[in-house]
Amino acid sequence: MNPAALAPEIDRLVWAVNFRARDHEVDLAILEKAGMDPGAFGTLNNLVPFVDVLTEEFVLRRYLYRPPEVLKAFIEDMVDGGFFSKDGDRLRPTDRVQPILGELNTAVRNSARYFWIDHRDTVEAAAGPVRRILEASPERYGLAQAAISGPKPDDLFHRFHYRLSGLRLLRNEAHVEAWKRYDLTPAEIEMLTAAWGGSETQAPVVMTDRLEERGLVADGTVTAAGLKLRQTIEDETNVGVVSAFATVDQDSLYAALVSLPPETP
Repeated sequence: MNPAALAPEIDRLVWAVNFRARDHEVDLAILEKAGMDPGAFGTLNNLVPFVDVLTEEFVLRRYLYRPPEVLKAFIEDMVDGGFFSKDGDRLRPTDRVQPILGELNTAVRNSARYFWIDHRDTVEAAAGPVRRILEASPERYGLAQAAISGPKPDDLFHRFHYRLSGLRLLRNEAHVEAWKRYDLTPAEIEMLTAAWGGSETQAPVVMTDRLEERGLVADGTVTAAGLKLRQTIEDETNVGVVSAFATVDQDSLYAALVSLPPETP
């Protein structure tokens, strides 16, 4: 067992809770009443677990695949709208945003309980290893460190989702570190990932002189060299997280995670 095998199960569980919270639990009227643009909901929702340790750098690193100017505009809108105040790099939630944060937290908690309330023993068994992985994450991975240093939800199932989200951030930071090592842009790594993973619906091939000169694309397709580089990046991503995951019994953790609902659609 290795971290790469655990990643899809972690993604499955986090996404299931997030999607159900968004589609069935959140009262969007709360956003309207507070005067927040509904378009900001998705970005803010993914930041809620870390709002007590939120910084501008965190937002930019969390959404590295989005254009920086879009994220900076989001931050400016949140500050100008009175939802956050700035204290240096720190973004502090104001009283105006508290009802929204409360609604989003309640939605995620209810969604996590919806899926896992009948699996308390399994969640309790997996929660300890997940926490230990985060505690052992390299200090250079600041997003994962934030997931363990910030305030934790009181509810077991909500807290489990919060820490699983932290594991996703841990792998994301190792992945970004790996592809930056090969001088790729976010658009380029997304394109290579789509081809490497066999996706036919995402990330069209980015035909640039730079990629062609490197032999990564040719005639509108990703080359064998491009696919080999993407596999190398995946391997180096695993290397980046292996020491943290080595602190737990990964086979037992995998067995626990794979047994939790819901099944992959």
